[in-house]
Amino acid sequence: MPEKTINATPIPPVAPQTPPVVKPAGETEDTRTIVTILLLIFVYPVGFALMWFWAKWKKSIKALVTCITCLPILIAIIFFFGSILLVAINPKEALNRANQMQQQQLQNSEQNLPLNNGTTLPEPVLPSSDTNVPSY
Repeated sequence: MPEKTINATPIPPVAPQTPPVVKPAGETEDTRTIVTILLLIFVYPVGFALMWFWAKWKKSIKALVTCITCLPILIAIIFFFGSILLVAINPKEALNRANQMQQQQLQNSEQNLPLNNGTTLPEPVLPSSDTNVPSY
């Protein structure tokens, strides 16, 4: 029997097909952007952290948003502590208070009135006329 030859081309091996990666429906780039912006507006520290670590924005955009949002906060902090410092160390007011206290003490010593803390000044001890005071 004659041998039959079959002209068959070899079939290339087929690589196993992997299913396409399906992203969860709620985590698109638009969703990340919207959530990040809302958190930047309403809960700034959380939004700031998400902007840097979760949102896929360009670094230049992140730096611009950081500068725009941190500058007013920095100015507010400076004004807050500056106003506390000016209230605590107000030389004009402190001088006025010191002058008022001095005038009150002078009046109290002249009138022998109680001081602010409830105590009175002792009576001045004057030399009596019968004591011998040497004259010079």
